[in-house]
Amino acid sequence: MALGDAYRAKEFQMTAWLSDFDSLRHANAYLFRLAYNDSNDLLLAQEHQFWAETLKPKTNRLTNSVSGVGTQGSSIYLTGQPVAKPKSQKIRIGYWGADFHEHSVRYFARPLLASHSTDRFEVFIYSEDTVKPSADVQAKAYREITKDFYDVHSLSDEALETLLRSHELDILVDLMGHTSANRVHLLKNKFAKIQITGLAYPPTTGHSSIDVKMVDPHIWTAEASQYYTENPLILPESLWCFDPMEEVPYLAEPPVLKNGFVTFGCYGNVAKITPPILACWYLILQKLPMSRLIIQSTVLIDKTTTAAFRKRLVEAGIKEEQIDLKKPSFGAAYWESYQEIDIVLDTYPFNGGTTSCFAAYVGVPLITLSGKSLISRVGRSIMCNLGFPEFAVDTAKNYVERAIEVASDTNLIAKFRREAPQRFKESSLGNAKKFALGFENAIEKLLEQHAKNELGSHSSVPALEQEVLLQRAQMVLYNGNVAAATRILDLCLKHYPDSGGAMLLKCRQLVTEKFHLEALNLLKQEHPKLSIEDAHEALLLEARLNLILNEPGAALQVLQKQALMPEPSDTQKMQGELLSTALSFDVSGERELPTYPAQQSILVLVPCASAKIVEEIERHMYANCIHPERWDITYQRCEPSERLNVYNDLITSSEPGLVLVMQRNLRPWNRNFFFEVVASLEHCELLGCAGALAWRQKDWSVDAPSFKAWGLLRPSQQAQDMFELQIAGADRRKIVDGAVVLDGKFLAFKPALMGELLFDEDMSDSQSLAEEDWSNRLHLSGKRLSIHRNLGLLITESLVSFPAHSTQGQQRLWERLNLDPLSLSIRDYSSISVPIKLPEDGVVIASQYLN
Repeated sequence: MALGDAYRAKEFQMTAWLSDFDSLRHANAYLFRLAYNDSNDLLLAQEHQFWAETLKPKTNRLTNSVSGVGTQGSSIYLTGQPVAKPKSQKIRIGYWGADFHEHSVRYFARPLLASHSTDRFEVFIYSEDTVKPSADVQAKAYREITKDFYDVHSLSDEALETLLRSHELDILVDLMGHTSANRVHLLKNKFAKIQITGLAYPPTTGHSSIDVKMVDPHIWTAEASQYYTENPLILPESLWCFDPMEEVPYLAEPPVLKNGFVTFGCYGNVAKITPPILACWYLILQKLPMSRLIIQSTVLIDKTTTAAFRKRLVEAGIKEEQIDLKKPSFGAAYWESYQEIDIVLDTYPFNGGTTSCFAAYVGVPLITLSGKSLISRVGRSIMCNLGFPEFAVDTAKNYVERAIEVASDTNLIAKFRREAPQRFKESSLGNAKKFALGFENAIEKLLEQHAKNELGSHSSVPALEQEVLLQRAQMVLYNGNVAAATRILDLCLKHYPDSGGAMLLKCRQLVTEKFHLEALNLLKQEHPKLSIEDAHEALLLEARLNLILNEPGAALQVLQKQALMPEPSDTQKMQGELLSTALSFDVSGERELPTYPAQQSILVLVPCASAKIVEEIERHMYANCIHPERWDITYQRCEPSERLNVYNDLITSSEPGLVLVMQRNLRPWNRNFFFEVVASLEHCELLGCAGALAWRQKDWSVDAPSFKAWGLLRPSQQAQDMFELQIAGADRRKIVDGAVVLDGKFLAFKPALMGELLFDEDMSDSQSLAEEDWSNRLHLSGKRLSIHRNLGLLITESLVSFPAHSTQGQQRLWERLNLDPLSLSIRDYSSISVPIKLPEDGVVIASQYLN
């Protein structure tokens, strides 16, 4: 965001949200970042509605008491009892926000709150602030507006809900939306007759339980209802009132008159400067080669960020000599900084808000491009309220042309500078009394509508596309949040009742929760509705369920039906063949391996903290893997932190003849395990059980099937006391040659053949990436890497693959591979698998399935 790359920020935040879906922080951050993107207004509304409709249901019971809250200037303090107040005839209006201090919202909220008619209204303020009034003039001023000022930031959700309900509010106004420190999720409940959102957050909240959103005639259009879940509260003139409530210095004549060239300006968050608006600025500055552009932003305090942002402007074609990047100024210096600017170039689609009002307030005109919803029509509202609608345009072409026209019209620039400040104070945009009166009258009409039951929800925001909902449900399910995935799937089926994909995911979810019969019945019930592609998936899942339920005959019938259907995908075909193999595998058909050298020296090295783990692995392997009589097989432990040094010592000494690095969570079940390893190393220098044929992104394991391969056993998550044989890859080869990187779980090599290529000891802080880095460097040096997909390795537990933080070793690895560690490219989790009763069964099935 600091670099102005809102698109990338949005993508990262979406990944974070789907990884931890019930995190309100991640969700709010995603929605707020999305607002900065050059995405359409409808998508913005759809995403907010999706958030609201998939919120985690409330499980805590409401409390009947609140403690620890006091009021400013009132005798009412909450000491474990509900805060009930006698209800008068006045309208009770509550304002709930997190910015009742020196913050941009105060320019809009404080004028309104301070201007309410005390004859008609009782004002309540609920503050999520942590700012102390003794340290902030504005925080103190807010507390002087009403005696009913409540600091609620330390209250639990339940206690806050109790407090709000106890006040029997007629109106509750949300001043936060999805900005910082909000608790907008609570507004799914009703705490007042009418709930309103406005002033601070341009997009919809997504809640249908919020009755209205503050807009004005310049914001609202005939098609606007599809961009808000709330009804419109169309105020008479302006959607807000901007009043600094302080002395503002007078600006002299426009600087163009003395400079001889026009100076454009843009203040605020550089993340609002999207590629389309940059393209417009390039055309404007190209047409006016003597003009200059001043950009002032908080992020420009940082020299690295400033350099990166300057580079972005230059890459957009803007000449560096026309750019002036400035750190932010404050107080009187901020107001005076507008003296350097003739015209403000507004951003799009997220128009400037506070900064645009600042500029217009002192007489600097704004060229603004309008979209279809509030977020991109704020500039239009400001200019129209001041009586200068010609400064607002509807297309990028007109934006460029209007900027050039106004730049050459010094009389118009001077006229705006003279007249705008007075017009500001005469209109609802800058006259707090006038604005408050219009707002109060609108509220009274709303309450009349409510009394007549005429205030229903008229939201017409459509749901996100079916495919998007399915992808998100799958990602959330993959990350282990079954309950959240269920909510997304239920939402998908609500809007798309015939969605085969949603039904299949629902069934897989039921299987994960071990509701096997329920999943089987649902599959049979919905099968006639499915497309060919979904029908294949349904039958394959049905066959799996019959295997889990020990009904092999039924599973065989299902697979025979699936095999006769047309158009299976490659993965579906392979999955069917694996299941068929599992139904017909023959233990007696397992072939004996040919005789290998009579003598071998093998070291099984296990990086782990406990000698007992190595002893247990040794016992397991003696019980389940053949140890030839004259083979010298030794089991040894090394400290995980010292493992790279140990590896290098072995390579340097070239003893023993063969090293098997095996992580503590692996247990081999292939009786011919040692034979398979020795035979494979006749044709390669490094052997693994998993790896990739190309390292195209940080996590190669989620690349496309044709670029990865493995064969592993795992305890089943779908059936108690069962296991899974999992095979990844695009073919049926047992030995996959040509790997460029091998997984660090298991590596086999002959030290004498490694030459001088040692492990990078600086990678010791990078967990299994150290082994992966070494394997990749071996590949680059010309060594052959192979993946054996039937070593019968059972993964007994999950180990962390990547460090939780970026390490020096990691960074060097990504630089060497020329990979972006934050790249969000391919996420393909597909593999084929089959449920099995015993791990050794998986070895036989794999041997009969793989070539």
